[in-house]
Amino acid sequence: MSTLAGTRDSAGAASPRALAVNYFLLSGGEILAKVAAFFAFTQLGRVLGAVRYGSVEFAIALLVFFSLPGAFGLEAYGAREIARRRDGGLQGQLAFVREIMILRFGLALASLAVLAGAIWMLPRSVEDKQLIAAYGASLLLLPCLTHWFFQGHDNMAWSSLLSIVRNSAFAVLVLALFRATQPLYHVGVYECGAVAVTALAGFWGLRRFRTDVPPVRVPLSHLRAHLAAAAPIGLSNLLWACMWYLPTLVLGLWAEPRALGEFGVAHRITISLHTFVWLYFVNLLPSLSRAVRHPAALRDLLSGSLTISSWGALLVALVGIIAAGPLVGVAYGAAFHGAAQPLAALIAILPIVTISGHYSYLLVAAGQQKWLMRWSLLAAAVTFATARVLAPRAGSLAGACAILAGGLVQLIFTCQSVRAHVVDLNFWQPLARPLAAFAVALGLYQGLALVSPAGAGMASLAIFLLALWIFERHRLPQAMALFGRPPRENSG
Repeated sequence: MSTLAGTRDSAGAASPRALAVNYFLLSGGEILAKVAAFFAFTQLGRVLGAVRYGSVEFAIALLVFFSLPGAFGLEAYGAREIARRRDGGLQGQLAFVREIMILRFGLALASLAVLAGAIWMLPRSVEDKQLIAAYGASLLLLPCLTHWFFQGHDNMAWSSLLSIVRNSAFAVLVLALFRATQPLYHVGVYECGAVAVTALAGFWGLRRFRTDVPPVRVPLSHLRAHLAAAAPIGLSNLLWACMWYLPTLVLGLWAEPRALGEFGVAHRITISLHTFVWLYFVNLLPSLSRAVRHPAALRDLLSGSLTISSWGALLVALVGIIAAGPLVGVAYGAAFHGAAQPLAALIAILPIVTISGHYSYLLVAAGQQKWLMRWSLLAAAVTFATARVLAPRAGSLAGACAILAGGLVQLIFTCQSVRAHVVDLNFWQPLARPLAAFAVALGLYQGLALVSPAGAGMASLAIFLLALWIFERHRLPQAMALFGRPPRENSG
């Protein structure tokens, strides 16, 4: 999924202005979609309480490990191939869409069969198993989603609209229909309904592409070729999911039920914010791909990007740490007061993944993704081990510590691989000032919070923003100008 935009744009199919417009559309769509999901899940939290809400988060985390193999990178691969085949005729594109849907449906059937066995073996209540089964039914609907086709046509407006439709449909169903007395499996039914509505909206959007596609037999060789080409993307997505979602499953199996619900709240907020980190790198990858053969230009690009993104990510982390308690209380109610601590800890992952993302995506841009796969696997293993050891002792905080540990491992080793195999970079030079400002601001907040939490928060934010203005008011416009600029021919 994450390699889509870079593969297309690095070939010169999109201008820097088009990249900016696409990023605006994707970001705007994601913001609206996340707002709709936020209302849905805060309502579920308030209605269900921490223990039953934890069951919902457990079911969603578990389904991630069956929906990703069901897609197996075919959405990103399909969008890339549609972009490449745009001059080859609409009939061929729609025939390709049919092949991808057939392949995905077969994978979905296999995933659903394995899920049925997992449901039977899981040490969960009957109600929880019914919920997982209801969510699992959506696996058969996911192959009908067509947002990747619109991405391949650079139609990010339709792609974003479908994301909004899916989350909004789910939110409307939850807000209008769900009550505390209803069984949990209704939440899974609402998810199936939202996916079905989104699929219908996507097919409606395809009406302008309507053309005759002969009902010819799809050769197995085509399906095998598609699966082999998409496999690296699918494996990368699965490893990413391991680091982010394994702690939820570990807490669901080895921690108190309330700890699972509290961590689920913190995790949901953080993963929503992480979406915009991912979108940033989707947009940056084309520039990395252009500059990777020009070391001097690459160093300038990375220095500028790290300057912009680290200040922004650290600001979000600082606000999250300060506002964790009030945010959880207002959104989910007093029953989730224990989620504030894991949220304050987990929000620190955003600067880590923002920094490590530069090295991860640079490995992809340089054709060194084997190192990324290796370190992603190691990070997933560290995440699982940390969660398993801490879950019985630290409760909801164990999940946050596990994800932080995995993120740090990935940061350290991807940075080393970039320096060894791509380009030698100064790690601290672009990060020293924002990290120092963050440390001072956080220390000020911790020192004053016992006297006046609100005043401490305002003072720490003021210090951080003042440091940003002092240190970077001249550099930020220059750094932003690097994006989309072709590398100089005499560089490196």
